[in-house]
Amino acid sequence: MSRSRIMIKFWYILRFVLLLTLISTPQLAIVFVIKNKAPIWAAWLLFIFLYLVAIFFLIKTLKPLTKKIFKPLTKGQIKTVLLVFVAIYGLNIIYSLLSNNTETQNNQVISQLFSYSPALKAMMACMTVLFAPLCEELLFRGILINSFSPKNYGWALFFSGFLFGLVHLNNSVIGFLLYMGIGWLLAYSYRRHNNLTVNWTIHLLINLLATLALLSI
Repeated sequence: MSRSRIMIKFWYILRFVLLLTLISTPQLAIVFVIKNKAPIWAAWLLFIFLYLVAIFFLIKTLKPLTKKIFKPLTKGQIKTVLLVFVAIYGLNIIYSLLSNNTETQNNQVISQLFSYSPALKAMMACMTVLFAPLCEELLFRGILINSFSPKNYGWALFFSGFLFGLVHLNNSVIGFLLYMGIGWLLAYSYRRHNNLTVNWTIHLLINLLATLALLSI
């Protein structure tokens, strides 16, 4: 492998890590709310500002990689949304049966955060339903998959799911496999339609279902 190719791969890895860090920074606003370090209005401003900055850089990074980012859903794509949604819901049921646990560690942490003040509940709902799915789809499906050449799409789909599982790492192998499987299903959806609207809709519906369950407690 030539030195130039090594440097390109190194840059791709560094870019991914930097963008992953960037989409995690809005959680600082949540910490401020929990520890009462700032007024609620200031925490909300910080929360929205950091997410807008993250989305700006994600889209700016993705645009040179593909001209097609978000497009209206077609009937065939709506069918994919429903099928993948059901498949992911099925994976969650299998996880519950195999682990004797209805929630992954990731969801347990989110559940604890939802038990705080109403202001934090609203912020968490906004993050889990809207912003987090959008940022994760832009990064894990849009940028990551399009960083590979077309002939290496197999590796692109594999790493998209693998890293998605790694980032949502649980203290169990089953939990990791669950998120990796979800990542592969989302990567398949993007590879098939090349439309992040499909992925964002699936991700949003899954998180919305979980969020409504938490808000009803």
